[in-house]
Amino acid sequence: MKRIFTFLFLLPSLLFAQAFTNDTLYSIPVNGDTLSIPITVSGLPNATSSSFGLITVCLDIRCTTVSDLRVMLRAPNDSLIMLADQKGGDGGGYYGTCFEENRANGWIFQGSAPFVGSYYPQQSLNTFNTGLNPNGVWTLVVTDLFIFSDTGSVDYFSITFGNNPPPTPVFTGCSGSNPAGCKCPDGVSTDCDLLPEMTASAIDILLHHQESSGHLIFSNSTPNIGWGPLEIHGIDSCFCDSTPISCQNLLLCPDSTPHKQVVNQRIYHRSGNTMTYYDHRAGTMSYNPAHQHTHVDDWASYSLRRSTPNPDATTWPVIGTQTKTSFCLSQSW
Repeated sequence: MKRIFTFLFLLPSLLFAQAFTNDTLYSIPVNGDTLSIPITVSGLPNATSSSFGLITVCLDIRCTTVSDLRVMLRAPNDSLIMLADQKGGDGGGYYGTCFEENRANGWIFQGSAPFVGSYYPQQSLNTFNTGLNPNGVWTLVVTDLFIFSDTGSVDYFSITFGNNPPPTPVFTGCSGSNPAGCKCPDGVSTDCDLLPEMTASAIDILLHHQESSGHLIFSNSTPNIGWGPLEIHGIDSCFCDSTPISCQNLLLCPDSTPHKQVVNQRIYHRSGNTMTYYDHRAGTMSYNPAHQHTHVDDWASYSLRRSTPNPDATTWPVIGTQTKTSFCLSQSW
């Protein structure tokens, strides 16, 4: 069922806010498929601006683990923004949650589920307030990235347009220049290492794998869901086997393999309102000329296991093991 609610100023012909709602219940697919929920918008001015545009996106989502979900908004011209990508920790649900640029509860990526109230989205709603024609089909795009884990539903979705959309705020959260905005793992301490934490993307494995007799080849993404950045630096220390060589030497080693370069991982440390860091040796890497990218020794290790009734996957029998070597780092601090 789709409903339209309109609110007008007392001044004649001056539009204040207009909300468009889809309150049909939609089940979230558990196989990694994307759920798209439409709302048709009509009767608005034919171009958004800083004087009139999108001001609020509200939704109600019920699920066991909200951090499994990626929630996006698509405009009629097919442009997309990220509302929330795997945020909230182990809690469940968005209950009457609104995304807007004059929020009451802070940034969505700093919050904990269940989410209630208003939050800044991960990407600004004002992305759509730069001349876009708002009339047409808007779509809420929801994906459960941790497939086959649990069930959930989207019970409600609305978007509101109005005069003078609030400006996009300047982020003052966790950064090297704002240590106070960084959370320690226990959520309470103010003196801790801000360690990254890698996880494997189940949907990437599902969508990009090849099976043949005795072999399983798959692609994988390793997003960082931890407390600090995953930052590495190659240093001026290179080897052929255990023999030191110049890192400027582009020739292959005597055994026809590329030389290895030592990698340091930078660990940031918050101490109250002070940010420091230290470097930790984290293995070696080499440039693969055939692939034209860098390989890091044992970037991530995987095991293929046969499932049992025990919910703890680490107890399942191991069928095979392998490592991921190539990588691409993005979005540095």
